[in-house]
Amino acid sequence: MRIAALQVFQKIDDQQWLITVSRYLEDEDIAVRQQAAKTLSCYGNQGLAVSRYYLLSSRPEVVKSAILAIGLVRTKTAENILYNFIQSDLKLINRTRIWQQHIDADNSLFEMLQVAIIDYQNSIIERVFYILSSLGQESTVNAAKVLLSSSDKRARSHAVETLVSLKQGRFLRPLMPLLEKMATGENLTASQGISNIKKYSVLLEVLETNNHWLKMGALMAFAGIPGAIAQSDPDPIISKIAQSLVLKPQQLSISENFMIDRLLLLKNVSLFQTLSLDEILLIDNALESAEYLPGEIIFSEGTLGERFYIIVQGKVRIVREVEGEEKELALLEAGQHFGEISLFEDFLRSANAIAAEHCVLLTLEKTRFVSLVTQRPQILWEICKFLSQRLRDVNLTAR
Repeated sequence: MRIAALQVFQKIDDQQWLITVSRYLEDEDIAVRQQAAKTLSCYGNQGLAVSRYYLLSSRPEVVKSAILAIGLVRTKTAENILYNFIQSDLKLINRTRIWQQHIDADNSLFEMLQVAIIDYQNSIIERVFYILSSLGQESTVNAAKVLLSSSDKRARSHAVETLVSLKQGRFLRPLMPLLEKMATGENLTASQGISNIKKYSVLLEVLETNNHWLKMGALMAFAGIPGAIAQSDPDPIISKIAQSLVLKPQQLSISENFMIDRLLLLKNVSLFQTLSLDEILLIDNALESAEYLPGEIIFSEGTLGERFYIIVQGKVRIVREVEGEEKELALLEAGQHFGEISLFEDFLRSANAIAAEHCVLLTLEKTRFVSLVTQRPQILWEICKFLSQRLRDVNLTAR
């Protein structure tokens, strides 16, 4: 009904309906939001004036709809609005690369910050790609994204060259170092001998951002810095601030630390590696915890698969009965997962899963997964991309 009404508004093209149409950019249904964006774009400059207001929304899906509404106008004015909107993020991208050079890669306290920086960089790359798609470059961007996920270095390099050649190249120039890193497969490494003072200044700068994941990572890293600074810094002001942090450390609560540990665990699960931290948090909220004693059966061969499992602690044996004898197919450890096919289709388990020792597992039930991806289809898209790439890699290996 709502989509049909918006299609009528699109044909009427009456300015008095602008505000009414724009409110549908906040609709819970993605199809309704997309139709609202298409309808608003038909109102030209008047539609731009209304749509740009929604770029300030705290809801990512609403911002995405506003980007689409503006981009579909396909004028220089529309492009400039989107360029100005993304400017602050493009500037911050350059700072994040500098931060990566000045954080301690071998210090576990910096792990969350490193993950948060990469997550932020990827989110801005995705946002720029979406802006370019809305401006009429969808086929080129989609082809480039496929190539960037390829295991072929030449294909990735070609994707970067193609993107740079677009007429909206100004959106991409600040991202070139990151895109080139994706093409070459090289990782940024921290400089050697980074002083505590430099680390401290970097963390203070991170705390100035508006990104909650970056701030959380900085707060965790802060735990290992102030004590050393308080004793070594010659600047009395810096030393005094550091001493106050030692006396009143900015620590996260036990529950927050537990949440971060789970997020880092999930981020390392191959199935979820391409998901953003926000998307992983949604998955984490859908997970349930289960414990199994040594020798206890987790599921049996021939039963209907309805859950996906991630090992938090312990080991799990995957075994199958062959000619009356038990054959071990795999011994899985903490951080590994099994049973993912059950999320995508109804099938009978092809093997038994048995706890080799006391196990703590996180489980995702199929109906909860379906409900989640219905609300956030991007999650399913990213998982499918991973599975597709894994299939391509297997085929290449088999040749």
